[in-house]
Order: sequence, then C-alpha cells, then structure tokens
Amino acid sequence: MGSTLAGKKQVRIYILSTMSGAIWGGSEELWFEMASFALAENHKLIIEVSSWPKISDSIKSLLKKRAKIIFRYVLWSKKRYGWCLAAYSRCRRFLARYPSFNEFSPDILCISEGMSYSALMAPDIFRRVREFNGPYIVIIQSHDETQMPDPETLEKARPFYEGAKTIFTVTNRHQILLQQQLGLPLNKFALIKNPIKRGSRYIQFPKMEPAQLAVVARLCIADKGQDILLRVLGKAKWSNRDWRLNLYGDGPDKKKLKEMVAKFNLEGRVTFCGYEPELSKIWSKNQIAIFPSRREGLPIALVEALTSGRCAIVTDIGGNTELVKDGSSGFVALKVTEESIDATIERAWERKDQWEQLGLNAREKTLNWIDYNPGKTLLDIITNIHDQTSGKQK
Repeated sequence: MGSTLAGKKQVRIYILSTMSGAIWGGSEELWFEMASFALAENHKLIIEVSSWPKISDSIKSLLKKRAKIIFRYVLWSKKRYGWCLAAYSRCRRFLARYPSFNEFSPDILCISEGMSYSALMAPDIFRRVREFNGPYIVIIQSHDETQMPDPETLEKARPFYEGAKTIFTVTNRHQILLQQQLGLPLNKFALIKNPIKRGSRYIQFPKMEPAQLAVVARLCIADKGQDILLRVLGKAKWSNRDWRLNLYGDGPDKKKLKEMVAKFNLEGRVTFCGYEPELSKIWSKNQIAIFPSRREGLPIALVEALTSGRCAIVTDIGGNTELVKDGSSGFVALKVTEESIDATIERAWERKDQWEQLGLNAREKTLNWIDYNPGKTLLDIITNIHDQTSGKQK
C-alpha cells in the first residue's frame, strides 16, 4: 500500500459517471473536483465516462494531470434532444475492450448519476456494480419528480442503492422522494453540495433600462423549460414593457427556441449569448435570473447567480426553494405551468425596483450555505470509508 500526502494511505478510486446526454454538464463538477484533489494527494484513479465525438475541456485537464480515463463505448443517435444514448444493451460485446476495472482492483467505487436510476439503464455498469465486492457510494444529481418508476425498475433499484455505503443527493427534497420510492431508511442518504467553480464575489448591480433578464442553462427544454418562458413573454402584455432576455448556454434545442422567438416576434428582445465562462460578463449586465425548469437537482448556475447578488425567479423543482425564498430572495412558481410562471414573473415585475435588495438578501443566505471545497469533502468521505472497511474486505 502506497502513501499520499501527510502519510495518509493511498486509495484506489474508480469513478464511474453515467451521464450520457451531453459532453459535459454541472452533474460532473463534483466528481471532477474530487478527482483533482485525489490526484494532488497521490491517490490512484481511473475515471470512466461516456465516449463522445469530442473530449470536454475538463477531461482534457485531467488527462494533462496524467489521470487514466476510460471512454465507455456507446452507440449514439442524433434525435430530438441532440446526441442521446441508443441501444446501450447492444454494446455489451465491447466490454472486453475495458478489462481495466478488474485489473485495477479498486478499493472503492464512486458512481455519479446525472439522473436517479440511470446506472440501472446501462447493463454494463449495473453488472459490474453487482459483482463488485468492495464498498461503493452513489451520487444522485437530479431526480424526475413527475414520474414514478415502474415496479420492475424499483425491484432492480432497491438492492443497488441499498448496497451503497451512502447515497448522496444535492437536495433535501430528492432525499425524501427517493427514500419514499425505494423504501430505504433516511439515514442511508446524505446531502452533498456541488462546487462553485467560478467564484462567489459580488458583482455590482447594473442600474439600466431596459430591464435585463437572464437564463443561464443548457438549451434543453425538457429539463430547463425555456420554451415556457418564451410563451409567457410572447403574450401581448409584455410587448408594452421595456425588457430584454439573454439566454446563456448551448444545447440541442437552440434551433427550436430560435423558431419560437421568431414565432412570437421577439427577435429584438431575446439574445442567444452562447456559453459564457466569466460570471462578471453575465451578471454585470443582467438584473435578475430566471430558472423555469421542469427538472433540476440544484443548479450550479442558480447558486452562482445568487452569490453574485441577483435574485431569481424559479420553479418549485429540485433544490431551488432551498435557496430561493419567495418574496425575500426571489420569486417561486409553485407549478411548472405557463400560468404559474406567468403569474410569478408578473409579481416579480411589480417589484422591479426591489430586485437589487432582494439580490443582496439572496447573496447573504447563499454565502452561509456554500461548501467552498465539496470535492475535498467528498474525497475525505471516500478515504474514511476505505479506512473503516479495508480490514473487512480482506
């Protein structure tokens, strides 16, 4: 057994990400930060991710640090939601290409699920976890609150999640929902926070007209709900108000959203800004954040907006309301419907002169909530689990 910094035992960690809907996303930031800390402390890592036609900048940075990355072979098809997973079960014949899992003989397995139950949808991943004799943890970044898994899925899921040392979620709400669906004790779950990579400094509130509204999210309407917002802002009452909407991010639904902008005659009002890596360039020109989401965990972009000193309009989904309190640090749409979001934006517009103060309230609350090194927190949990179980595995 090797040694790490400060004489700690070297741990062999296998990180397995199930994300397959995009080349990179906020769901990957926690394990990425943990991996960076682990490499710095001289732990041994293998990281397994879905293959894509391109390699993300984050994966490239890990490769530069000499991390070993396994690109899991999948079949892709271009459909409504962009590049999406197709016929995964047919890929089992390619598993011989990846003998590294058994050869590496990990001490602990860290499974990162972008969406709950996603590990069960991949026969390769599910089989290896079932056959693994060591401890594993599961991180669940998001959960579909609108659908109940079928009995067959739940029967398969219970032993998978029950076998984990800990199931981590990023919201309290999802802990409760998953506990109820799976019938597992609540103490099986723990809360963990995502990294705030782009800083937490205050960005001066821009006092300008017209009012500047921002949505910072992947352009995927099934999750992020930008289509609902455009339908609201396309109503006649908004044509007589002075506002601009800035959409930050890229994604599979950019073309459809542009078509909606044209349909509602919003070309002079809505700007597609693409992905912007610098927070200051977003929040130095925008006065309020909008998250009309259909599905969420707890968006990193929301946390960044709040710490920058902006209040937010959010739907009551995922962990949004764990940070945004209606009337004091933002505005909450209780339902993910056009009517509810319309009424909520109307309330926000009526208090437009208070957005700056509400943003300061939001910043103060969020700064007290943040874990500034959640990757290190996760690594410490992993090494502690190894210390507690290493003797029992022999």
